[in-house]
Amino acid sequence: SSISTLSKIPAEDIQDMSVLKDAASASIYGVRAANGVILVETKSGSISKPEFTVKQDVSWQEPVFRPDYLESWEWAEIQNVANQETGQEIDFTPDMIEKMKNDDPTDGFVNTNWFDELMRTAPMTNTYLRATGGTENAKYHISANYKDQKGIVIQTANKKYSFRSNVTVDLSEKLQTGLN
Repeated sequence: SSISTLSKIPAEDIQDMSVLKDAASASIYGVRAANGVILVETKSGSISKPEFTVKQDVSWQEPVFRPDYLESWEWAEIQNVANQETGQEIDFTPDMIEKMKNDDPTDGFVNTNWFDELMRTAPMTNTYLRATGGTENAKYHISANYKDQKGIVIQTANKKYSFRSNVTVDLSEKLQTGLN
Protein backbone atom coordinates (compact mmCIF):
# COMPACT_ATOMS: atom_id res chain seq x y z
CA SER A 1 0.00 0.00 0.00
CA SER A 2 1.32 3.43 -0.88
CA ILE A 3 0.05 6.97 -0.63
CA SER A 4 -0.12 8.93 -3.86
CA THR A 5 -2.16 11.67 -5.42
CA LEU A 6 -5.09 10.59 -7.55
CA SER A 7 -3.90 12.71 -10.47
CA LYS A 8 -0.83 10.49 -10.84
CA ILE A 9 -2.88 7.38 -11.63
CA PRO A 10 -4.05 6.98 -15.24
CA ALA A 11 -7.83 6.49 -15.37
CA GLU A 12 -7.33 3.32 -17.42
CA ASP A 13 -5.51 1.70 -14.43
CA ILE A 14 -8.31 2.23 -11.88
CA GLN A 15 -10.28 -0.90 -10.95
CA ASP A 16 -12.38 0.47 -8.06
CA MET A 17 -12.68 3.49 -5.77
CA SER A 18 -14.05 3.70 -2.22
CA VAL A 19 -14.59 6.65 0.10
CA LEU A 20 -14.17 6.12 3.84
CA LYS A 21 -15.54 8.78 6.19
CA ASP A 22 -15.97 7.16 9.53
CA ALA A 23 -14.18 6.37 12.76
CA ALA A 24 -12.74 3.18 11.27
CA SER A 25 -10.82 5.16 8.65
CA ALA A 26 -9.52 7.51 11.33
CA SER A 27 -8.33 4.56 13.40
CA ILE A 28 -6.41 3.19 10.40
CA TYR A 29 -5.07 6.39 8.85
CA GLY A 30 -4.92 8.67 11.90
CA VAL A 31 -5.13 12.43 11.56
CA ARG A 32 -4.72 12.21 7.76
CA ALA A 33 -8.26 10.78 7.62
CA ALA A 34 -9.93 13.82 9.21
CA ASN A 35 -11.71 14.73 5.95
CA GLY A 36 -12.08 11.15 4.78
CA VAL A 37 -9.96 8.74 2.80
CA ILE A 38 -10.26 7.78 -0.87
CA LEU A 39 -9.05 4.26 -1.53
CA VAL A 40 -8.16 3.50 -5.13
CA GLU A 41 -7.75 -0.10 -6.20
CA THR A 42 -5.66 -0.40 -9.35
CA LYS A 43 -5.96 -3.17 -11.89
CA SER A 44 -3.83 -6.27 -11.57
CA GLY A 45 -3.00 -9.15 -13.87
CA SER A 46 -5.18 -12.22 -14.24
CA ILE A 47 -4.90 -15.68 -15.70
CA SER A 48 -5.25 -14.92 -19.40
CA LYS A 49 -3.38 -14.69 -22.65
CA PRO A 50 -1.16 -11.60 -22.99
CA GLU A 51 -3.19 -8.54 -23.89
CA PHE A 52 -1.65 -5.32 -25.16
CA THR A 53 -3.40 -1.95 -25.27
CA VAL A 54 -2.29 1.27 -26.93
CA LYS A 55 -4.40 4.40 -26.58
CA GLN A 56 -3.59 7.83 -28.00
CA ASP A 57 -5.68 10.95 -27.41
CA VAL A 58 -4.99 14.20 -29.22
CA SER A 59 -6.88 17.37 -28.41
CA TRP A 60 -6.59 21.12 -28.78
CA GLN A 61 -7.08 23.73 -26.11
CA GLU A 62 -7.68 27.41 -26.46
CA PRO A 63 -8.58 30.33 -24.21
CA VAL A 64 -12.23 30.21 -23.18
CA PHE A 65 -12.56 33.97 -23.00
CA ARG A 66 -11.06 36.48 -25.42
CA PRO A 67 -11.35 39.99 -24.03
CA ASP A 68 -12.37 42.81 -26.34
CA TYR A 69 -9.71 45.48 -25.90
CA LEU A 70 -9.73 49.08 -27.07
CA GLU A 71 -7.68 49.96 -30.11
CA SER A 72 -4.64 52.10 -29.32
CA TRP A 73 -6.19 55.17 -30.93
CA GLU A 74 -9.42 54.69 -28.91
CA TRP A 75 -7.38 54.57 -25.70
CA ALA A 76 -5.45 57.71 -26.76
CA GLU A 77 -8.70 59.61 -27.35
CA ILE A 78 -10.02 58.59 -23.91
CA GLN A 79 -6.70 59.59 -22.30
CA ASN A 80 -6.94 63.00 -23.98
CA VAL A 81 -10.51 63.49 -22.68
CA ALA A 82 -9.40 62.51 -19.16
CA ASN A 83 -6.52 65.01 -19.34
CA GLN A 84 -8.85 67.77 -20.53
CA GLU A 85 -11.34 67.03 -17.73
CA THR A 86 -8.58 67.46 -15.13
CA GLY A 87 -7.17 70.61 -16.73
CA GLN A 88 -4.03 68.99 -18.17
CA GLU A 89 -2.68 69.18 -21.69
CA ILE A 90 -3.55 66.34 -24.09
CA ASP A 91 -0.96 63.57 -24.51
CA PHE A 92 -1.79 62.68 -28.12
CA THR A 93 -2.21 65.14 -30.99
CA PRO A 94 -4.79 64.53 -33.75
CA ASP A 95 -1.87 63.69 -36.07
CA MET A 96 -0.62 61.02 -33.64
CA ILE A 97 -4.10 59.52 -33.36
CA GLU A 98 -4.41 59.40 -37.15
CA LYS A 99 -1.08 57.54 -37.36
CA MET A 100 -2.39 55.03 -34.80
CA LYS A 101 -5.49 54.46 -36.93
CA ASN A 102 -3.34 53.79 -40.01
CA ASP A 103 -1.38 51.12 -38.07
CA ASP A 104 1.84 51.89 -39.95
CA PRO A 105 4.73 50.24 -38.02
CA THR A 106 7.24 52.78 -39.34
CA ASP A 107 5.62 55.73 -37.55
CA GLY A 108 6.14 54.33 -34.01
CA PHE A 109 2.42 53.85 -33.27
CA VAL A 110 1.87 50.13 -33.72
CA ASN A 111 -1.56 48.80 -32.75
CA THR A 112 -0.56 45.47 -31.07
CA ASN A 113 -3.13 43.01 -29.74
CA TRP A 114 -1.09 41.63 -26.85
CA PHE A 115 -3.62 38.93 -26.03
CA ASP A 116 -3.15 37.38 -29.47
CA GLU A 117 0.63 37.80 -29.17
CA LEU A 118 0.75 35.88 -25.85
CA MET A 119 -2.00 33.28 -26.28
CA ARG A 120 -2.45 30.43 -28.74
CA THR A 121 -4.43 27.33 -29.54
CA ALA A 122 -2.23 24.52 -28.23
CA PRO A 123 -2.11 20.73 -28.73
CA MET A 124 -2.39 18.20 -25.93
CA THR A 125 -1.50 14.51 -26.34
CA ASN A 126 -1.93 11.55 -24.01
CA THR A 127 -0.37 8.17 -24.84
CA TYR A 128 -1.17 5.09 -22.76
CA LEU A 129 0.43 1.63 -23.11
CA ARG A 130 -0.56 -1.50 -21.17
CA ALA A 131 0.43 -5.18 -21.07
CA THR A 132 -1.59 -7.59 -18.92
CA GLY A 133 -2.03 -11.34 -18.54
CA GLY A 134 -0.69 -14.26 -16.61
CA THR A 135 -0.63 -17.90 -15.69
CA GLU A 136 -1.53 -19.72 -12.47
CA ASN A 137 1.90 -18.90 -11.05
CA ALA A 138 2.60 -15.42 -12.42
CA LYS A 139 0.30 -12.47 -13.17
CA TYR A 140 1.23 -9.07 -14.50
CA HIS A 141 -0.31 -5.70 -15.31
CA ILE A 142 2.23 -3.14 -16.55
CA SER A 143 1.37 0.30 -17.88
CA ALA A 144 3.08 3.49 -19.01
CA ASN A 145 1.55 6.90 -19.63
CA TYR A 146 2.96 10.02 -21.30
CA LYS A 147 1.13 13.35 -21.35
CA ASP A 148 2.39 16.35 -23.31
CA GLN A 149 0.45 19.56 -22.87
CA LYS A 150 1.58 22.68 -24.64
CA GLY A 151 0.38 25.75 -22.79
CA ILE A 152 -2.10 28.22 -24.25
CA VAL A 153 0.25 30.92 -22.98
CA ILE A 154 3.31 30.96 -25.24
CA GLN A 155 6.48 29.49 -23.69
CA THR A 156 4.53 27.29 -21.23
CA ALA A 157 4.11 23.52 -21.29
CA ASN A 158 3.67 20.49 -19.06
CA LYS A 159 5.02 16.98 -19.61
CA LYS A 160 4.21 14.04 -17.38
CA TYR A 161 5.58 10.51 -17.45
CA SER A 162 4.29 7.63 -15.34
CA PHE A 163 4.99 3.93 -15.10
CA ARG A 164 3.12 1.36 -13.02
CA SER A 165 3.70 -2.34 -12.56
CA ASN A 166 1.73 -4.93 -10.66
CA VAL A 167 3.49 -8.28 -10.93
CA THR A 168 2.73 -11.24 -8.66
CA VAL A 169 4.66 -14.51 -8.72
CA ASP A 170 3.71 -17.57 -6.64
CA LEU A 171 7.01 -19.22 -5.69
CA SER A 172 5.22 -21.98 -3.80
CA GLU A 173 1.81 -22.61 -2.21
CA LYS A 174 2.83 -20.54 0.81
CA LEU A 175 5.30 -18.04 -0.66
CA GLN A 176 4.38 -15.20 -3.01
CA THR A 177 6.49 -12.29 -4.27
CA GLY A 178 5.79 -9.37 -6.50
CA LEU A 179 6.70 -5.95 -7.79
CA ASN A 180 4.17 -3.21 -7.25
